[in-house]
Amino acid sequence: SSRGAPRVGASGAPCVLHMNGSLAVNKHNLLEALRGALSADAAVRVPYEAALAAWEAAPGYATALLSVYESPPAGCGGAERLLAVLCLKAAVGRRWNERRSGEPAISDAEKAEVRARLLPATDEREPALASQLVLTAATIARLEGLAAWPALLPALTASCTRPAPLDAARGLSALYRVVKLQASRRLLAHRKAFFALSEQLHAPLASLRTSHARALLGRVQPLLGGPADQPIAGSGAGGEACALLAIKTERQLLLHGYARAHASQAALASVRDFVELAAAASSAELALRRALDACPLAPTAGAAAATADALLTADALLKVALVAAKS
Repeated sequence: SSRGAPRVGASGAPCVLHMNGSLAVNKHNLLEALRGALSADAAVRVPYEAALAAWEAAPGYATALLSVYESPPAGCGGAERLLAVLCLKAAVGRRWNERRSGEPAISDAEKAEVRARLLPATDEREPALASQLVLTAATIARLEGLAAWPALLPALTASCTRPAPLDAARGLSALYRVVKLQASRRLLAHRKAFFALSEQLHAPLASLRTSHARALLGRVQPLLGGPADQPIAGSGAGGEACALLAIKTERQLLLHGYARAHASQAALASVRDFVELAAAASSAELALRRALDACPLAPTAGAAAATADALLTADALLKVALVAAKS
C-alpha cells in the first residue's frame, strides 16, 4: 500500500500495530479506513476504528477528514462523509489543545485551515451532517474562545437573517449551539466575555424573535376574523423553527449573560415580550378552537386545508410560548 496507509494483515484488516503519529494521511487511505470502520463485521471494523484513532496524532488528519466531507471521492457515500465529520469532531475534542506535555496536538496552521473550512457549515442542507459540523465549530469556539475565531460570529449572525426561513433556521441553530457552549464556560474571564457577547447579540436576537413570532401570529389572524395581511417575511416553512431557536438563544443570554438581569432594561423588555407572546398564543389557540366549533361538519376542501394549517400554526405558537414562558 502507499505510504501512510495502515499495513494490512492476513484478515484483510489494517495492522494497527504499525500505525504511529509520523505516518502521513491522505484522502485515499483515509476513505479506506472509514469504509472499514463502517463494517458490520467486528473483526474488520475494530482494527479500522483503532487505525482512525491512531491517525488522530498525525499531521493533516483533521484537514484530510474535511476533504472527504467537502469533495468525496468516487464511491464515497453519505455514511462515509458523516463518519468523517464525526471523527473530526472527536479529534477536535481530544487534540485541539495539548492536554499533557509531549502529547501531539493539532498544529496552529492546521487549526487555522479547519476554522476557515468550517465557516460554510451553515450552508449544509443534510441535517445529520449540519448538526455535527456545527457542534464541531461550537466545540472549537468553546475550547479557545470567540476572540480566537473573529470571523465566526459575523458569519453566524449573517446566516440568521437569510431571506428563506429554512436557511435562516440553519443559521439560528448554529448560533444557538455556539452561544450555549459559550455560556457553559465558567472561569471569571469567560463569564465577562459572555456578558460582552450578550450585550452584542441581545438586540438583534430580540428583533429576529419578534419578527418570526409575529409571522406565526399573522398566519392565524385571517382564520380568526382578523385582517388578511400581506404575508410576513419568515411566515413560510421554517418560521416556527426560527422563532423557537431565536427564543432559546435569547434565553441563554438572559440566564447567563447578565450579572444583574433585573437591572437591565433589555432583559426586562425581553421578559415582558415573552409574557405578551404567551398571552397572544393562548388567546389565538382559544379563539381558533371556538371558530372550529362553529364550523360546519362537512367543510369544503379549501376550508379543511386552511383549518389544518391553522391548527399546525396554533401548535407552533404554543410551543414558542412554552419556551418563552420557561425563561
